Amino acid sequence: MQNSWATDRGNARRAIRLVAFLVAIAVVGGCSVRDPAPTASESEELVAAFDATPPLEGPYPLEVQFNDLSSGSPSEWFWTFGDSEDTTARSPRHVYWTAGEKAVSLTVRRGSSTDTERKTRFIDVRAPYLDEVSFSACVDPDDPHRWSFESSIDGDWTELEWSLGSQTFVRRSPVLTHNFGVSQSGVVHVTLTARYLGFLEVESSVRAICLPGAPRACDPGEANRCE
Repeated sequence: MQNSWATDRGNARRAIRLVAFLVAIAVVGGCSVRDPAPTASESEELVAAFDATPPLEGPYPLEVQFNDLSSGSPSEWFWTFGDSEDTTARSPRHVYWTAGEKAVSLTVRRGSSTDTERKTRFIDVRAPYLDEVSFSACVDPDDPHRWSFESSIDGDWTELEWSLGSQTFVRRSPVLTHNFGVSQSGVVHVTLTARYLGFLEVESSVRAICLPGAPRACDPGEANRCE
C-alpha cells in the first residue's frame, strides 16, 4: 500500500509539473499584443527527438546518458524517465535504481509551440545477481613461484578480492598474476570473493597452490603450466 501511495504521489507530482510547463506556454502565447515577424529558427518546425548512449539495459544502479536531438531550436526541455523522476536539463544523465522496462519522454518548447517524443520500453533495468564464483590457475613453466589466476563468475560483479595465503589483492580485472617469490614455499591456499557494489558477495571454494618445497601429497587440482 505504501509503495502504491508513493507511486501515485510521484505520478501526480510529475503531472503537475508538466501542466505547469504547458500553462506557462499558454500564458506566454496569450500575452502577446502583436507578434513580431518570425526569425529563421522560429519558422522551422519544432520536433522533439532524443536518443541515449548505451548501455540501455543492465542491472541497477544503471546510469544512462540521454541526448537531445530536437530540431526547431527549442528553448526549454522537460524529461520523464519512467521511474517518477523528471528534469528540465537539455541532455541529462540519469541513474535508475529500480527494475523494469522504462518509458522515456521528452517535451520541448519554443515560445508557444511544443512537441513530445515518447519511447516505450526504452530502458530495461534488472536486479543484479551473483551466483557462482570459481577460478582457474596455472604456473609459469620457467618460474614455479609465478602463478596466474583467472576468474569465472556467473552474475554481476564490480570487484574481486583474491586471498593468496596471508596476502590479499583487490582487482577490477578477472585476471591476476602473482609472483610468490623464492622466499615463500610450501602450500598456499587461494580463495576468490566477488562483490557487486558492496551489497552482493559470493566466495569460491578453497584451492591449494603447490610452491617449491610443498609435500609430495600436495595436490594443485587442475593447475596446468601457463602457455
